[in-house]
Amino acid sequence: MSRAWIRVSITLFVAGTLCAERSPACSCLMSHRASKCADLKPIGPSFVGTVIDIENPPDERPGADQSGLSRYRFRVEENISGFEEKEVDVYSGRGGADCSYHFRMGESYCLGSA
Repeated sequence: MSRAWIRVSITLFVAGTLCAERSPACSCLMSHRASKCADLKPIGPSFVGTVIDIENPPDERPGADQSGLSRYRFRVEENISGFEEKEVDVYSGRGGADCSYHFRMGESYCLGSA
C-alpha cells in the first residue's frame, strides 16, 4: 500500500471519527450505537502507534491563526491491517470548526479506518 494512500486514509478516518455525531457514520464510542458497529471490518490501514514528531502544531493562544494542517508522525508498534510501514504521517486540522484532533507527543493511539 502506498504511503500516500495511508496518509489519505488515516486523515479521512480522523476527520470522520471526530465528526461522527454529526454524520451518519457509526461510532462505537456511543453505547447506544455499539451494536451497529459489530459487523464493521477495517477497509484501510489500522495500527497502534506512538507520536514521535509533530509539525505545525495547533497554537493554543486565544485568537491565534489555526489555518493549515498539523502533521503527526507515528512510530507503528502494531500493524493491525498488515501494511508494512514502520512510520506513518497523520494529518489533522489545527482547530476551530474543522473537526480536528490534537494528538500528544509520546502518547500511543489506536488508529484505523472502518
